Amino acid sequence: MSKLKYQNRGITLISLSITVVILVLITGVLIYNAKDSIDIRNYRNLVNDIQNLRDKVSEFYNEYGNIPAQTKYSNLSEDLKKVLNTQELQNIDEFYVIDLQAMEGITLNYGKDYEKVKNNNGNANSYTDLYIINKATHGIFYAQGVKVEDGGTTTTYYTDYLEPNNEEIDYRYVEGVKIPEGFYYVGGSKEEGIVISDVKGDDLENSKGGNQFVWVPIDGLNIELGRYKFGDNGEEINFEDKLMDNYYIEEYVSEYGNISSKDIYEFKRSVELYKGFYIARYEASYGLDGKPKSIVSKNNASSKPTGEGTLWNYVTQAEAVEACQKMYEGNEEIQSDLINSYAWDTTILYIQKYGENSEYSKQKPLSNVRQNTGTTGDVQCNIYDLAGNLREWTTETSTYTDIYDDRPCISRGGGYDFSEITSADSRSVDATYANGDFTFRPMIYFKIKEKWSQPYTETQKYVDINRRYSIYSKRI
Repeated sequence: MSKLKYQNRGITLISLSITVVILVLITGVLIYNAKDSIDIRNYRNLVNDIQNLRDKVSEFYNEYGNIPAQTKYSNLSEDLKKVLNTQELQNIDEFYVIDLQAMEGITLNYGKDYEKVKNNNGNANSYTDLYIINKATHGIFYAQGVKVEDGGTTTTYYTDYLEPNNEEIDYRYVEGVKIPEGFYYVGGSKEEGIVISDVKGDDLENSKGGNQFVWVPIDGLNIELGRYKFGDNGEEINFEDKLMDNYYIEEYVSEYGNISSKDIYEFKRSVELYKGFYIARYEASYGLDGKPKSIVSKNNASSKPTGEGTLWNYVTQAEAVEACQKMYEGNEEIQSDLINSYAWDTTILYIQKYGENSEYSKQKPLSNVRQNTGTTGDVQCNIYDLAGNLREWTTETSTYTDIYDDRPCISRGGGYDFSEITSADSRSVDATYANGDFTFRPMIYFKIKEKWSQPYTETQKYVDINRRYSIYSKRI
């Protein structure tokens, strides 16, 4: 009996030893799996944060035209730099701490150091538990990174990818200027002239099939939309809505035979809201679909044009208006129209302030021969030929009539066959007139979604109740 007891005790010790070994092994596996699980969870938390931030930053950018970030950040690790694409490396000094307060309804797993730097911009580089963004690409990164171990190898993730992301961003804003749907940023700045095209991949130097337009800003550049006269040295006098020389006028509905603008009140309201408008970069070229093109023309028409891309002359004012208003019909965001007197005068003022000729209102045609659009050398702020090549129809009318002029309309700018006429010049001419010396220029502006009960006036300016946000503060 005793012998049997000893034998049982021996078996129990062996079993216990095996059990201990197994438990040690199991515990090691559990510890490894737990560590692995924590790493996976941390990585997933990072991915969720990045995707959440992309959505929120995109919403903010699409509304305000700026990224929600003000504080510069330069404490980038060498490992983080390996994830940056070429453009981000070229703009390495354009990283900013994402302003989490500027966006509503955002919850993150990381980025706790934001609370320490939000009121202390000069101390941002002392922290790494921050989300940062590159202004050039809108690429979002976690400065501290998240470490993940796999098979003995440790990988640090700074965003939701490991290889540089070279995918191009379709920018909807440049320097706070909105790019309309269906258009693409080509180049330039506010002061140089921001150029857009309705064909992706178009070129700044020479349009390649795309219609190009230039933004005329009235925001932050000491420019106001208005009717202007210009003095001997280029100084401007703002006439606002008053008659020019007692008979030039931009009317809502013309009573004098020319075709008025689509809606001059909506245009003025749009410029007030969006802080500018787009003017065609070139005088009009002919399009086979009856719509004008804003491109460098292919050849110079000596008669009414029929070939696509030909300089579009031999056109009446009514034909010019119809062509311009059809240019982007169906586009829900923008309205196209023939250029009006406000747009022409304000463009001259913009050029004088930021172009290479502070007296451009006095500029005369640079050539006495009719040429293709964009070839005379007359270019300021990326806009061609306001002082020539041809005189251009507008929607402006005149109360002045004579035996030669019973449907008076106003043409603007100079022409190759009028050597003394300047870029700011206004001339009354019959709206039915059509020959090789007249062309036109389209313009586009953003539509106003809400219709106002009263027209815009100088004494009553409307407040847009839908834009109740401060760019770098919470919604109010």
